[in-house]
Amino acid sequence: MNPLGSDKEIARNKLLILFIMDKLGEADDSVLTAVFSETRMMNYFIMKHMVEELVESGLIKKTSQQEHTVCQITSDGRNMLVLLDGMIPKGSKKTLERQLVRYKNGTPTSTIYADFTVKGNNEYCVTYGASERDFKIIEITMAVGTREHAKAICENWKTHSPAIYSEITESLFKKRNDS
Repeated sequence: MNPLGSDKEIARNKLLILFIMDKLGEADDSVLTAVFSETRMMNYFIMKHMVEELVESGLIKKTSQQEHTVCQITSDGRNMLVLLDGMIPKGSKKTLERQLVRYKNGTPTSTIYADFTVKGNNEYCVTYGASERDFKIIEITMAVGTREHAKAICENWKTHSPAIYSEITESLFKKRNDS
């Protein structure tokens, strides 16, 4: 089972992102996270993965502005949205349009964090996770034996949290034999 959903769900999620981009003109991850968090239409990690796929396929582009990166729909993305507009449920469109009014100027809402503490000789406690607003999406605390491992876990989580989250959830959803 694909942790991102069925092919239809993946296509719908990408269209929802294109819809938002088309309505706002541009948005950063925090605006997308806020909108999807409020509507419960898509979680942070799936949204991040979908945005990256849309960038890779040329349907949206990322540009750096001041201290952050914003996404904008491309003409190919707009054409795709027009072509497949009927796949977005009307109720979802109305819900998103109501939410978008609130997020025209952007509101940071998501946090990725990772840190470690020394517990003793060759004993480190690493805590890492992600949250949207006041809701913890995931938080893991684990013990490791070296400072290098603790640093590597923190760096990997900060840099690759969407992929790692997908791997964790895929592993947890996987059916296992009791033998």
